Amino acid sequence: MEKKRKKKDLATIGGRIRYARELKGLTQDEFSEKLNLESRTNIASYELNRRNVPSLLVANMAKVLDVTTDFILLGTADVKNAPLLDDDHAAVITIMKDIKTTASKEAIMEAVKTIYKMENRILN
Repeated sequence: MEKKRKKKDLATIGGRIRYARELKGLTQDEFSEKLNLESRTNIASYELNRRNVPSLLVANMAKVLDVTTDFILLGTADVKNAPLLDDDHAAVITIMKDIKTTASKEAIMEAVKTIYKMENRILN
């Protein structure tokens, strides 16, 4: 059974935190550990907009997630100057981060390039 995807919520601070965390490939546990928080439930509360995020924590989150504080707080500025990714693109990035061997990564990239070339021939 395929996992049902949730729609991205970039309209709220919590939604943007979650988006950036997932894009970075971090679980709530990993993210809370990097921020020296005692529990992932704090992260869940922030992502669900149940608690306000302290300003110092926003700065630390931005640093860990490679985003600007403006992105987290206002939804302006972007993630490492990249366009916001849809679910499929974010999933590919997450999968690629989990691939261990260079040979496997190279094989995936060759497959992607081949598909890209095939689609361009079909469309042109």
